[in-house]
Amino acid sequence: MIKSKLFSLLKKLKQNKGEIGEFERFVSSPYFNTKQEAIDLVAYIRTIWHLPEHLQAQKLHKEQVYKEVFPQEKKFINWKFHQCTSHLYSLLLKFLAIQEVDKATEESLLIQAYKIRDINALFFKASAQKEARILKKREQEQFLDANKNKELVDIQRLIYYHPNTDISTQKESGQRLISISNALDEYYLIRKLINYCEMSATQRVFEGSFNIPPAATILDGFSIDLNKNLLIKAYYEILSLFQTQDKTKIEPLRQLIFELLKKVSPYNKLKLFELFLNSWPPGTSLTRYLELYKYAWDERILIEGNYVSNTHLNNMIHIGCNLEEYDWTKQVIAESEPYLDNRQDKGENIKCLFYAYVNYVQANYHEAYRLLFNLVLEDINYGIRRHTILLRSLFLGKKEVRFRFNYDEKCNSFRTYLRRKYKIGEVSKRVKDANFAFVRILQKTYHAKNKKIPKLVLLEELKAIKEIPNRIFLKERINELDA
Repeated sequence: MIKSKLFSLLKKLKQNKGEIGEFERFVSSPYFNTKQEAIDLVAYIRTIWHLPEHLQAQKLHKEQVYKEVFPQEKKFINWKFHQCTSHLYSLLLKFLAIQEVDKATEESLLIQAYKIRDINALFFKASAQKEARILKKREQEQFLDANKNKELVDIQRLIYYHPNTDISTQKESGQRLISISNALDEYYLIRKLINYCEMSATQRVFEGSFNIPPAATILDGFSIDLNKNLLIKAYYEILSLFQTQDKTKIEPLRQLIFELLKKVSPYNKLKLFELFLNSWPPGTSLTRYLELYKYAWDERILIEGNYVSNTHLNNMIHIGCNLEEYDWTKQVIAESEPYLDNRQDKGENIKCLFYAYVNYVQANYHEAYRLLFNLVLEDINYGIRRHTILLRSLFLGKKEVRFRFNYDEKCNSFRTYLRRKYKIGEVSKRVKDANFAFVRILQKTYHAKNKKIPKLVLLEELKAIKEIPNRIFLKERINELDA
């Protein structure tokens, strides 16, 4: 049962503070569940959370679970066990769906409920209030994001096509249809421009070809004034920058985006920032990237759902270290703790990992090793980084690290970690094999002089490996063998 979809989802639920308790109360509610065995199954699973993975696996054998949930039964009944777990899984899916109903969705569902039940007075009152609120927002800010345009289309269609709506007045009904058409145009354009920008970013990374049309042609057929809809203008200009690679466009676009960041939703703040950052031509100086990241961090643009984007946090730390802005980098690490994704690892442990990286870059290998030595990180991304920095620190600082260590043991520890994570499905075979290759080449290079392994042999072996992390680091270490 440890590999079942039910247990995998419950583990994810446990990572979100308080959610597993909320689910237990959900299952105990007679409105949603009338089967006692589902309540007992959740209660039993909660008793084994604290156990190591190998003991969890023992406790979750289906025969053992059956005894705990059906103590009165003397014989294991397979269909009864699967009926119980299937029912709990259905309850879990329903719970997750309910958790995602926000205020806007709840308001829309309530308006739909009024319409279906012919509660017309409440329907027209609630829908008119929502329509007026959205239109006022558009008037104040001169634009709506894609989601708000979609909301406007949905509410105006509900009103227009309601049986009790009088559409005999040409002026009023015509205006509402025009408004629906305009909102649809804006929704479509924003979504299409975002999609083309994301395709452009992917195309740049993987050097593919997605046949993205020129930015100017995307506006054909739409009566959109870019000077009156700044959000569409921003996404349009980002796509143009992707396509033209004209560095002179960066500064005016930066000013436009900074103006918009004061008005748009958190989703659009992060989306605008990411696409703008990705659109910059190759060769743009790291200093310029750092300036943008400093602004984004000060304005908390990188915070989404109370968490800082792991990718952007890593970028800030790497760029800060590359430009030797160590004080600012350490300040970011310290300030990031409340926003770290600590659902699998403690925030202080993640901070410790980042501080170790800063010390590694500064060639303080002893301090980097000291911070990493007893550090335990369950998140696979953090865990791989911990092992990688540790091995690199010991390789470069073997004469400086004042602790006794066995390099082969550290390499084997990384392999064991990868095997364990692969076995429970937290890392793919591709990532596992790539990191295995890294450890193998690094270990051979570490012992190359003592074992008299020729430099050319190592270089050829490295060249033959299609996918391997830290390739440049390995190549540099191999080329140093003659020194």
